[in-house]
Amino acid sequence: LIPDLSIGLHSEEYIHNNERLQEIINDATYKYVLGQIDEEGFNKAVDNWKNQGGQKIMDEFTEDYKQKQ
Repeated sequence: LIPDLSIGLHSEEYIHNNERLQEIINDATYKYVLGQIDEEGFNKAVDNWKNQGGQKIMDEFTEDYKQKQ
């Protein structure tokens, strides 16, 4: 198992939009595994995730991590 290193970190974007954003990644993962999209299609889904708020989550988690160090 891979530990979730974001546990204990705070992100308002994550609190408000994680469910919707997680669906983007879940859908892309299933489609990729089933061969319905290729690597380029998966990467486009990741870009969509970032543009819909994923990048803000990463930025907020990173900032919170730095503050706790």
